[in-house]
Amino acid sequence: LDIYVPSAVQTNPLWANGPNNQFLKSYTQVKTKGYDAMVVMETDVQPQVNGWLDMMLSEIKKNEPFVILGSKYDGHSWDNYRDEMPPALVDHLNGNAIFNVTHPLMEDIASELRKEQDTYFNAIPYDYRISQMWTEGSKGIASVFPYKQMLDETGNPIVLPAKTELFRSWHEKYGEEQPMKETHILTNYGDTNFLAKDVEGIPLVHGKGIYSAHEPKKQKITLVVSDWDMGYSDQLLKVLDHNNHPFSEILVMRQGVPSSILSMFYQGENKEDDIHVNTAYVRYIDRSAPDFMDLCEAPVRTEYFMMTNAYHKVSPDINIMFTPKDDLSGIPGRPLIPFTPSETEYCHEYPACVETLKHGREIFGDLDKIVLDFDMLYKTSARNDFCNFWTTAHGPNGALLSRRGKVNVLPYIPRGPTATSYVAYLYSIGLADEMYAFSDRTMHGSRDAFLKVLEGDEQINSRLTWFGVPGFKHHKSVQQCAPMNEPSKQCGSTSENVPKNCCQNQSLECSAKTDMCVSVYQYSSLDRYRRYEAEVPSFLAGK
Repeated sequence: LDIYVPSAVQTNPLWANGPNNQFLKSYTQVKTKGYDAMVVMETDVQPQVNGWLDMMLSEIKKNEPFVILGSKYDGHSWDNYRDEMPPALVDHLNGNAIFNVTHPLMEDIASELRKEQDTYFNAIPYDYRISQMWTEGSKGIASVFPYKQMLDETGNPIVLPAKTELFRSWHEKYGEEQPMKETHILTNYGDTNFLAKDVEGIPLVHGKGIYSAHEPKKQKITLVVSDWDMGYSDQLLKVLDHNNHPFSEILVMRQGVPSSILSMFYQGENKEDDIHVNTAYVRYIDRSAPDFMDLCEAPVRTEYFMMTNAYHKVSPDINIMFTPKDDLSGIPGRPLIPFTPSETEYCHEYPACVETLKHGREIFGDLDKIVLDFDMLYKTSARNDFCNFWTTAHGPNGALLSRRGKVNVLPYIPRGPTATSYVAYLYSIGLADEMYAFSDRTMHGSRDAFLKVLEGDEQINSRLTWFGVPGFKHHKSVQQCAPMNEPSKQCGSTSENVPKNCCQNQSLECSAKTDMCVSVYQYSSLDRYRRYEAEVPSFLAGK
């Protein structure tokens, strides 16, 4: 069947049958006609410089002998879990590459791919399957079927038979040649979003989602930091002082500070004519409302703002992406916002995600997106309108929301406004797609703008400080209960010497897939393992 159905990557073993067949038939035809090499270039490979073909011919001569000359994945969607991924996937050369059809190893590979056409191996894209073959032969790592939801005829998970002896014989014969080689005349971003500046000067770029960088002189952005303890935000500010960042002003929302507003310059001059520098104007604000209202209460003065809290730092390679400006109409670009589809299992397995979606759909019934609070670039004027709407619906500080009963009992139920509710409001008034471009993170990846550096008490502090216990920290020994990312008997662990339950005062629950205790709030960043499971099959489908 000549089909290619990325949406069926987890269910249909033939989803990639078309591209796999096309590769083998193209290889056979090129070889039969007596050519030495085959260059595969999909329609989303974009030449960037003049003379790219001459550069490619030069690379071929420089790297002989080789079987495949190509590029690994250069995007950043794997940054948070690269060390947990199969080596064959991390090291695989994308199918947009140069194939030496005269090399005997290439014929061995093609012959094996033909034999596998009527097996579950054929559900794996040919370029990744080739990498599995070479990895199994060179490192002894057996090939793993990448689609956890796809089952065999008996309803069981699919297990691929090992072919280590065959592939090891290939490596023993050709390994010294290093037949799989990288070239830097081609960069591979696949279906991942990236900036034009990331690929500047590279002859060939494989990628669909090219976006424009934030222009700090035109689009001023404030960073709002929720803090609970005096000094917790210092680590974030110190990191900012040594890194480039897009923020012209920092607002630290806190309590327990004698003065209501303290303005200061944080190390260095504030340059209004060039705000993309290491320093920024910092204001400390005493809260007059609960911390969960910071989104609405922060007195932002710039066009846009983002939010984080004092347990995080700004990523050193933070990128805020915009769609390209329309030069003909002069319409400015829209911010690109990553989201998780609402119907994905990776939302439904987290109670906090389910509740956040529920609140959003009370505003806009057809909402199909979960937007994480720290991923959102809020437009200040729209935030103001949203917060007026939200407080009218739920009362000052969410008083009416609290009367539903469960809010004060179950910590994962949102008590205040969220990015998802903000987006739902914009959809309800018909402005969401006019103001923003949205990108499915399970298909196109995303990069965390903020990295967590302080563990443990983030959510406990968030709840307790408003009730007069600022800075109170809970500590439980492992003997009493299992902390986050540790096994427990409650979660089904059969190991010896493990605690019975998860530490309830750290807001932990059992993982849906392991015997580990995980945070009920982990949906806010989708823990690394879940993001790997969610994004990698989609990467294979969209690459």
